[in-house]
Amino acid sequence: MRLIEKCHVLEDAERKNVIKFAKENPADFNIFQEHLNSMVVRDKQRLERRLINLELRERDFLDAISFEKARASSVSQLEHKLQQCERLLANYETAQLRSDDDEGI
Repeated sequence: MRLIEKCHVLEDAERKNVIKFAKENPADFNIFQEHLNSMVVRDKQRLERRLINLELRERDFLDAISFEKARASSVSQLEHKLQQCERLLANYETAQLRSDDDEGI
């Protein structure tokens, strides 16, 4: 028997036991049902809080990704600017050496 089928068989047996309990002990069943309802409400509230926390974490994660993308693009832009400055400095130094050579002639 597959696991899913076993679960369905267990659920059916549990449902039958609850119905039998309700018929035999209506007052106790009402107490049981109230307790079960409060457990369901607590579980629902707990799951809602977890969902909110997950949504907040997701938002933080997406913000971090956006920040990293922006930082990465600014880093590449800064590297490009640095390379331009290094080329300009090299050109200036070369021109300065030529100027010094021309003056020495």
